Amino acid sequence: IPSNGIIESYLQALEIEYSIIPFSLNYVKIGKEYNYIKDKSFVENYEASQKIIEIIKKNDIQIIHSNSIVVNIGAMISSMINIPHIWHVREFLEEDFGVEIYDKELHEKLFDITDKYISISKSVQSAHMKKNEIISTQIYNGINIDNYYIDELGDKKEKKSFLLAGTIQEGKGQWDVIRAVECLVNEGERDVHLYIVGGGGKRYIWCIKRYIEENGLAKYITIMPFQKNLNELREKCKFSITASRMEGLGRVTIEAILAGNIVIGANTGGTFEIIGEKQERGYLYKQGDVEDLARVMKLAMESPELNISKITDEIKDIFNLEKYTNSVLAIYETLL
Repeated sequence: IPSNGIIESYLQALEIEYSIIPFSLNYVKIGKEYNYIKDKSFVENYEASQKIIEIIKKNDIQIIHSNSIVVNIGAMISSMINIPHIWHVREFLEEDFGVEIYDKELHEKLFDITDKYISISKSVQSAHMKKNEIISTQIYNGINIDNYYIDELGDKKEKKSFLLAGTIQEGKGQWDVIRAVECLVNEGERDVHLYIVGGGGKRYIWCIKRYIEENGLAKYITIMPFQKNLNELREKCKFSITASRMEGLGRVTIEAILAGNIVIGANTGGTFEIIGEKQERGYLYKQGDVEDLARVMKLAMESPELNISKITDEIKDIFNLEKYTNSVLAIYETLL
């Protein structure tokens, strides 16, 4: 892992042996000059590879599993010592984060020699098939249901409250949701309330707060810092919004459904996939369209109750942790 932190504490608690070996990620902002970065990154990753190879040989490790498309060091090591490599594709780069792979020639070679690809959603699978001609096995993430599932929902939820949780940054759509709330208030919806929860860049958060204050929205919108456990807020809010530009899957949407929230999501990527083309598990709006989002929020508040128990059971089955584990283990066994 690249540095000390919360992952290290987790591994210690589980008594899992680990090593910390810094390495470079293989992406930059779209259009950025990267020749210097490319050379520096290759040297750093080659040096890190030598250290990891020692660990692999010492422990007779038989598979390398890379957990992100922007981490190419696993594929590099696989090519050096000829052991199977799995590349777990989780993200849209250009579409979601505005970044791109900078050493494309090297990446393409590493794509060619990788033994197996896993995609976390059908939308990610399709996108990387078109872009990189990657044929992958689609396996949904497993979720520890106990961490998020709220069995006794009761009647605690505020009827016109919305939760927007996640990193506060441009690609996550906070501006769109704030302006949609502004539309609803201007139309006379005085009981609506939006809770925005998450960490992010100080400048970006300051801009959002300034807009809220200057447009008289402080009564209707509350911004809160990152919360490790959102259960209390999820019990309070009836609705949850996922406004991201293009989620690879959308864990926050899954967590919201498990907690009994009615979800409203952008009609892109993994969010579209979870909610469903026919809106079986929530409501969809046109991503980036503030007026359409306001319309759907109002529709959700005025519509009959969805069958939350049925929707929750479907999500528990789709993202079952044991099913996920067995699927990945089956790939390991095939490669070995």
